[in-house]
Amino acid sequence: MNKEGAKEALKVFKELFDDGLITEADYQKKKEEILSMITANLTSPLNSPHVTPVGTPIVSPKIREPVVSSPSTQPKKRVDPPVQPPSEKINQVDFKERQRKVSEELKAKQEKEDAQKGSSALGVLEEQLADILKEPVPWTETNTPKSVPTTKTVATKSLQCVATLASHSNYVFCLAVQGSRLFSGSGDATIKVWDLHSLQCTQTLREHESTVYALTLHDQYLFSGGWDNTIKIWNSKSLQCEDTLKGHTNYVSALVGTGGYLYSGSWDHTIQMWDLKSRQVVASAIKEANGRPTNGHTNCVSTLAFTQEGQLISGSYDNTIKIWTPELECKKTLLGHSNWVYSVAMSGNRLFSGSRDNTIKVWDPSTGKCQNTLTDHSDYVTSLITDGDYLYSGSMDESIKVYDMRTMQCVQTLKSHTGNVFALHSAHSTLYSGSWDKTIKIWQ
Repeated sequence: MNKEGAKEALKVFKELFDDGLITEADYQKKKEEILSMITANLTSPLNSPHVTPVGTPIVSPKIREPVVSSPSTQPKKRVDPPVQPPSEKINQVDFKERQRKVSEELKAKQEKEDAQKGSSALGVLEEQLADILKEPVPWTETNTPKSVPTTKTVATKSLQCVATLASHSNYVFCLAVQGSRLFSGSGDATIKVWDLHSLQCTQTLREHESTVYALTLHDQYLFSGGWDNTIKIWNSKSLQCEDTLKGHTNYVSALVGTGGYLYSGSWDHTIQMWDLKSRQVVASAIKEANGRPTNGHTNCVSTLAFTQEGQLISGSYDNTIKIWTPELECKKTLLGHSNWVYSVAMSGNRLFSGSRDNTIKVWDPSTGKCQNTLTDHSDYVTSLITDGDYLYSGSMDESIKVYDMRTMQCVQTLKSHTGNVFALHSAHSTLYSGSWDKTIKIWQ
């Protein structure tokens, strides 16, 4: 009998003894037999697992009388029955854990017996067997389980500010990233183009007459919305302004694109849907039409996003969040914030909203129910973005909170800005933040 076979046999006899199916005397007898077999096997030149030395009893894990090979008969090839059902594969991790538990139980039992009547014969036998069997079963390809259950651990996020970009002369309101280029819109009425390799401003775009408040990249274009009530269309390669969209009567505060359409939100309380081929408004979400309410917003439309099903999400200074069809038919209005909604972000089937009431709310957009409220910020929550398992929030308290969305716990607070963190963007495992301190921070 080799060591592996002995371990499995001992395990079976131990289980039988624990279940009361064999007596302690029988259990000790079997252990003595196994010990003698292992010792003989280690010292005998015939220690092949397929040949039994003459006179050595064969002991299988099942309870049966020993079979003795007679000197006058040809030794038979040994066939051990499986100690586990064929459908079960030995899990090495589970085996080691059971071995550890059995060892602890035996140790405790030994200590108890030693205290009562000194070292017993059974305890000595346990020590001898432990010395022989202490080597672990080799981790080979044949006994390695295909999958080993593991406990999922949540790693703590650890971001550090690796660069600060300073060129704007006023607040940074919005950010967008395309490849190795970063775009930033500012209260100085410009869009800065940054090379993310050299971290230098390579170009300044000057077409807006006032604050650049919104940026988005879609298809082959960069779109910018300004406080001059216009939307500029820039060729993302040449960075030439190709067109100006005019349809809003107040500041353009939010932009998002999908398919052949661009959606814009404004301080005029409306959402406009633009056809990018004709560059005309094809639908509008407004407070009322022809004197009749249409479930539109009643204040500035500050933020826009899409669900994974393609529905449009809008947040407003009227304290509400609305869910729209692509054709701008309002399907739901989410109530819960007690002040302006500054930002919304989606991750899978969860919607996040940041508000002037200093909270972040977690919603199920399919039901419109609020699932959670996060209260870690001490001032207005002005920007949100999701990336992988993490939610990032920027605030008027000059910090960025990092939430693990698996637990919805804040795992890090980033502090480097000296003003409201109004813009967040994430790309290629890098976080970008824009602030009223006129700078852009890069976090990795």
